[in-house]
Amino acid sequence: MHIPNQFVKQLKSLCLLAKNAETGFEKAAVFSATELFVKNFLERNAYNEWVNHRIQGIKFHINAALGYESANGYHSHSHANWALSEIDELLTYSGDHYNQILVIHEESY
Repeated sequence: MHIPNQFVKQLKSLCLLAKNAETGFEKAAVFSATELFVKNFLERNAYNEWVNHRIQGIKFHINAALGYESANGYHSHSHANWALSEIDELLTYSGDHYNQILVIHEESY
């Protein structure tokens, strides 16, 4: 199993929206959508620590590009580009390690 393509496409779309957001309203809308989208996805899916960390990293970079996280002195477009790079890394990992990304919960009786 791999990370759903629809999730990755939407996350990439949010990255591009963050990169092009200009008004406070646009930035707030992309920030809110990103926070909720990632939270809901991670609550419904159990992935290994590396995948969860990557997804949280992507969210951080999107939020930094929007000004809702510290940019640590870097330009907002740099954070948007890093988010896009992390999405590519996530896709590569997902394809190469498809049998290792899910966390299987064993039920105890």
